[in-house]
Amino acid sequence: MWFQNIFRRPNKRVPQIPNLKSANAPIALNLPVSIYPQLDRLQLRVSRHLRGAGAGLRPSTRRRPAAEFLEHRQYTPGDDVRFVDWKASARSEHIYLKQGEHPQETTVHLLLDTSASMGWGTPPKSHAALALAAALGYLTLANEDRLQIIPLENPRSSVGIYAQAFKGKAQFPALLNSLRALPFSGNPALADGLRAYSRATPRGGVLLILSDLLDVPNLDTILAAFPRPTWEVTVFHLLHPHELQPPLSGEFELVDAETDQSTNYDLTPQALEGYQKNLQTWRDALELACIENKAFYTMIPTHWSVEKEVIPHLRKVRVLEPI
Repeated sequence: MWFQNIFRRPNKRVPQIPNLKSANAPIALNLPVSIYPQLDRLQLRVSRHLRGAGAGLRPSTRRRPAAEFLEHRQYTPGDDVRFVDWKASARSEHIYLKQGEHPQETTVHLLLDTSASMGWGTPPKSHAALALAAALGYLTLANEDRLQIIPLENPRSSVGIYAQAFKGKAQFPALLNSLRALPFSGNPALADGLRAYSRATPRGGVLLILSDLLDVPNLDTILAAFPRPTWEVTVFHLLHPHELQPPLSGEFELVDAETDQSTNYDLTPQALEGYQKNLQTWRDALELACIENKAFYTMIPTHWSVEKEVIPHLRKVRVLEPI
């Protein structure tokens, strides 16, 4: 964990901090019933310029022959003559075809960090990540967009075995079952997994990254692999309240949640003040990397209620919008 970069080491043996690691604790992943009407009125905010994979409900800049038209284009051999605008053509030397909007679906790629650090805390960060994934997945399926769930702990398994596709609200129960089955364990491989997924998915789409970002030293380089307009990226930075404000003082042994390595620290007021400064510097650097790569960054404290705090926050920052 990144505590070791901040606190100074004491010279004597100290008691161990209470173990908050619970990566594989069972989770009853059930969103409150009252959240569904709220989600049914929302959708992910997506640019019209993002090219979809097929026909759907979202407005786009693509055009097709249509009786209810937005603009004209010149007729070419093979076009359907039913959509010729004869009145407009009579006023010109050319024949014009009516062009209407071509609604499309969007592919939403939800990349979930399943490394052991996500299992840290009481309750663990993984619970908040899964609840957020379920809410985002529901409104994606409800809007007839295509959803890909990719757990990123091992880049090979993430891209090859565990990536799962869903389409339509009827598949939401299957989505919940898949999320419940995810293990949060092992050494992190988020950076490798993201690069591998970028290479395997050249068509692009909407990319949602749910992670604590503890193993991403070069986020700017990674995000460069997901350029606009092919991709629209949102980074959900999930941090436990004890990571934001450690409720500690005195001498402790801190244990890395992913390697089990331990280090002793004297958590003085000066050390905790230094921790807060380093934490803010780290978050600022992550947000800057997102801005420079035209991605959107938002931090989500894991103790927030999905219904009462997370969803209103995502509406406020315009990740979500009314249908």
